Amino acid sequence: MKVIKEFCRNFVVLRTDTYEKGLSHFDRLFAQAEKGFPTLERSDVRVVQYGGERYKGTFGIEFDLPQGAKIPRGYSELQELEYTM
Repeated sequence: MKVIKEFCRNFVVLRTDTYEKGLSHFDRLFAQAEKGFPTLERSDVRVVQYGGERYKGTFGIEFDLPQGAKIPRGYSELQELEYTM
């Protein structure tokens, strides 16, 4: 499973290339997010299911860039966000 790290302006997205949706999946995504954003709180994160063209039916987590944080290396910039359900 590959964790895909992206951002669009001040919005951060972590998702995978699978349809996994168990709690352990979201725990792994949050652990990855914490590595780049140590001040991130669970209450700041939204679990989303994507409904657009490219990732339809997959799940991920999204959050606003924490205040004072910068996007770490390894995150790809998106021109627009995918639709969520």
